[in-house]
Amino acid sequence: MSYFFLVSTASIVGLWGPQFLQDILKTDLKGIGLTLGSIFLVGTIGMAVVGSLADRAGPRERTLVTVMALAAVGFGVAALSTATPMVAILCFGLGVFGYLAAFPVFWGSLTPRLSVAAAAAAIALVNSLGNLGGALGPALVGPIKQNMGLAPAMSVQAVFMVLAALFALSLLKKRAA
Repeated sequence: MSYFFLVSTASIVGLWGPQFLQDILKTDLKGIGLTLGSIFLVGTIGMAVVGSLADRAGPRERTLVTVMALAAVGFGVAALSTATPMVAILCFGLGVFGYLAAFPVFWGSLTPRLSVAAAAAAIALVNSLGNLGGALGPALVGPIKQNMGLAPAMSVQAVFMVLAALFALSLLKKRAA
């Protein structure tokens, strides 16, 4: 279920991120593109760095929960600070960094637990659930944004990352048991 909420968040950012930035920055397409491109550049570098650090840090699940919680905080503060563009954009970037960093750590924590045959089936199942989340997330945000506004729509990402972190936390507890 953790991957379901992780992919939901990724899809929300992919489909609604430019609109969120437009509403916050009140700028043209070039400004939105430069801002979003910069955010994703930092997030991509972070994904590589965090993935590498997670391999050395011990149980990957701890790193996974940490970056998911970081994403939740980033998206939550961004939703609460939409009237302060600089804070909102920096926190949105922190959220993107966190969810992007979670992807390699997630797969690195899942696959070593399984045999080769079980890994193939598990990857297929997890991806299928993730794809459902990828459809649900953006579809949920549209009506929320239309009826309730920008901040509640952006907060969906924070809620989804909290749920992803809680499910990832259950993986950490299983490893400890």
